[in-house]
Amino acid sequence: MISLNTSRIVILIGYINNVFAKMDYLGRDENGTYNAITKAWQKPIYNMSVRFYFYSVKNSKDIYSKGDKPILEEIGPYYFDERQEKMNIKFLENDTKIEYENHRFYYFNESLSCKSCSLDDYVVIPSVVFQKIAQYSNHFFLRNAIDVFLKTEHISPFINITVREALFEGYKDPILRLICSQPLLSQICDVFKIDQKIGFFYNKNGTSDGVYTIDTGLKDRSKLSHIYGWNGMYGKLDTTYWYGEEARIIRETDGQMYPPNIDSSKPIIIFAGQACRSIVFDFEKKNNFEGVKSYMYTSSKSMSNMQEEKRKGFCDPSTPRYFNNTDIQIEGCHPNGLIDASVCVPDAPKIYISPPHFTSCPPEMSDKFTGISNDTNDDVTYLEIEPDTGVTIHVESRSQINLGMLNKIFQVTSKQDNLIFPIFYMKESISMDSQTREELMHGISFFNSIAIIIGICCLFASCVVLSFGLWSYYKNKSYYDSTSENSNLVENEETETDNPII
Repeated sequence: MISLNTSRIVILIGYINNVFAKMDYLGRDENGTYNAITKAWQKPIYNMSVRFYFYSVKNSKDIYSKGDKPILEEIGPYYFDERQEKMNIKFLENDTKIEYENHRFYYFNESLSCKSCSLDDYVVIPSVVFQKIAQYSNHFFLRNAIDVFLKTEHISPFINITVREALFEGYKDPILRLICSQPLLSQICDVFKIDQKIGFFYNKNGTSDGVYTIDTGLKDRSKLSHIYGWNGMYGKLDTTYWYGEEARIIRETDGQMYPPNIDSSKPIIIFAGQACRSIVFDFEKKNNFEGVKSYMYTSSKSMSNMQEEKRKGFCDPSTPRYFNNTDIQIEGCHPNGLIDASVCVPDAPKIYISPPHFTSCPPEMSDKFTGISNDTNDDVTYLEIEPDTGVTIHVESRSQINLGMLNKIFQVTSKQDNLIFPIFYMKESISMDSQTREELMHGISFFNSIAIIIGICCLFASCVVLSFGLWSYYKNKSYYDSTSENSNLVENEETETDNPII
C-alpha cells in the first residue's frame, strides 16, 4: 500500500514538472517552430494603450520678458492603441539565449480621446532647440552673437506646434532655419548636431529601443528573461553612459516576463532601454486583478535618494542649479524625484522624467507653475505579476517629460527663472486579454488542485507509515485512514493574432 501510493505521487510530481517545463522557457518545438510561450511572447495579444496629456503654455511671452509665473492648461487625453512585436529574433548558444528587438506601433484612437481632441490641436511648449543652443553656448563671442540675433529676430524660447508634430510627425523649428542661414552662425547647426526635424517620438512609431540579449530559461528556469546585453554592450554600458561604474551595470531582467515562483521579498529590477538604466520596483502588496491573484510592485523610493543615486553614478556633475535649497537639489545632481534621460540622447538638452504632476517630487517643483493638478491618485506606476507563473497581467506606467530651461545664458531670457518645465505626460496601460485571463485562471486552478492533492497524498502516506509503525509496536492495534481527491486536466492552447499594418 505504501509503495503503491508513493509511486503514484512520484509519477504525479514528475508529470507536473514536465508540464511546467514545457510552459516556462523561450524556445522551439521539435519541428523547429516556436513553442507556445515564445509565440505569446513574440506577439502579445494583451490590451495596450497610451494616453498623452499636454501642458500648453498660456502666457509664454510674459514668462521670459517679465519673469511671470508660467500658466499651464492641461489638454488631453490623446488616446493611442498600442501593439508590440518582437522582431529580428535569433537564438544563441544552443538556444540558451535569445536576441530580439521589441517594436512598438501606435494608432490614434479618436473615439477614446477627449471630445475636442484632435492631433491638429496647437499647443505652446518650450522649444527644445532653443534650450539646446542655450546649453552649448558657453563661448562668449558665440553667446553674444546668438543673443543679438535672437533679439533682432524676436525669437521666443517657446514654440507653437500641433500635437501630431510634437509626437510622431516631427517639426522644423524656425530657429534652425534662421540660424543655419546666417554665415556667421551656420556652423552651429553642424557643431551642435541639431537635426533639421525633431519630435519627441519622431521616427519612433514602429521602431524599437534597441537589441536585447536575454536568457531563454532552457537550462535554468530561474534565469528566464535574465538580461545579458543591450545594443551590443554586455554586462555594462560603455563609458559614454552615466558617470560611474555601478550606474552602467545592465541588471536583472528585460521586463518582458519573469521566472516562475516570484519571491515577494526581493525587488523586481528591470533594465529599460528607453531610460538607459535599470529601474527598481518594490513589492507593495498581494492583489487580485480580474480574478487572477497577483503581486503588485511599485517604483522604489530608493531611486529618489539622490545621495545614493550620485554614489552610483546617475548624477551629471555639471547639472545646472534649478533650486538653491540642497534638500531639493544636492550639488552636482538633478533635483529629487527626477530621472535624467538626456544621457540616452547624445547632444540633447536636459530632459528629465518625473511622475505626472510632479507627484512624489518636492512641492517646490510644481509650485513654480499655475495649472498643475493636485489630483495625483492616478499618477503611480505599478505592475502586477501572477507569482506562480511569472506572467505579467497588468501594468500602469506613468511618466512626465520635462525640459530643463536656463535663464542667464541669453539676455532675452534673463528675467526667467531656471525651471524644470513640464511638457506632457503619458499613461500607458497594459492588461491581459480575456484568453490569457481564462488560461491563467483555469490553468492555475488546475495546478493549485494538484498541489492540494499532493499534500493530501503525502499526508495520507505519512499516516500509513505512522500506522504501520504503531501496528508493529502494539501488534494488537490497527489504524487506517485514507483520503482521495479527483481533478480535471485543463489544456491550454495559444493563439496567434494577425499582424496589423501601419
